[in-house]
Amino acid sequence: MERFTNQPLGPRPHLAVFGSDKVGNFVLTTPLLRGLKEKYPAATLDFFGGETTRDLEEGCPYVDARFSLYGARDDYLADLNTFVSERRAAAGAYDLAINCDEFSELNLVVVAAVAPPYLVGASLQPDFRRKMPPGDDIRDRMLRDTDWNSPDFLARCSEILGSNYLAEIFCQIAYVETDYFRAELASAPPRTAVPDVLLHMTTTRSAKQWLPA
Repeated sequence: MERFTNQPLGPRPHLAVFGSDKVGNFVLTTPLLRGLKEKYPAATLDFFGGETTRDLEEGCPYVDARFSLYGARDDYLADLNTFVSERRAAAGAYDLAINCDEFSELNLVVVAAVAPPYLVGASLQPDFRRKMPPGDDIRDRMLRDTDWNSPDFLARCSEILGSNYLAEIFCQIAYVETDYFRAELASAPPRTAVPDVLLHMTTTRSAKQWLPA
């Protein structure tokens, strides 16, 4: 497994995108999913998410198959193994894994387990003993940066970023160009007024902004 630096993936790549179990994070991932299908029109895209976002994942037009990494199961390992085996049989081995939640220890393990040749984001090494060493590409340095919200961060990453918007960051780490500010959800439009910009606050990445779908 090596760092993805936009190497060719072949005519019909099999992509694995790893998210979390948070609605806001999935919203911010949708431009990446769309951009991957724009970049690789014949790709098969599998999404590893959670039960909280299951309906959104199942309704997303860019997701060909999905699995809940997060959520109670009677036989978790057997279900995961069955899903991965069936997806490999249907679309071939995974060519690229994109981990959009480097803080999840579960993601680190499963990314390594699906064993793609190319990796975006964090993963354990194939022997599961330690994390993959960081790269020195500007995108890898961007991921290691702890101050994504400041003007200084934008100055450090001005070569590839035009904003602090997390959806744009997700796309850029995967070498994807798309309309970052068009987020799409499969859910029905809200029945109440929605502000022009939504702001999601966390302790790890304190500014996540997106426009309503």
